[in-house]
Amino acid sequence: MTFYHLMKALGYETRWVVDWTDHVWVEVLVQGEWCHIDPCEAAFNEKKMYLGWGKKHTYIIAFSPDTGLEDVTMDYADDLTEVQKRRDVTEEEFQESMVEAQEEWRTLYSSQAG
Repeated sequence: MTFYHLMKALGYETRWVVDWTDHVWVEVLVQGEWCHIDPCEAAFNEKKMYLGWGKKHTYIIAFSPDTGLEDVTMDYADDLTEVQKRRDVTEEEFQESMVEAQEEWRTLYSSQAG
């Protein structure tokens, strides 16, 4: 979380990325592209590096007060079919949950801003 706040303090649009299996990192908007930065691994823009760890991704969600929530799983995984097999809900249920979570996220951050 420290690196996230550091990048925000330096004026970068930044989001917190959570891999539901066991890891977190940040993405920073650089020249219109979200760049992966994992300070624990000293990694910059190596989104597929976790595949080499043998990770079995299910959900990877980016969170930002500025942009809300976004499913970024396919930025980090390489086989959507395999990812969907590992998920514990259907794709339709997942999308409905993301819409609901996005609404709750916006409500939370709009009430904090005002």
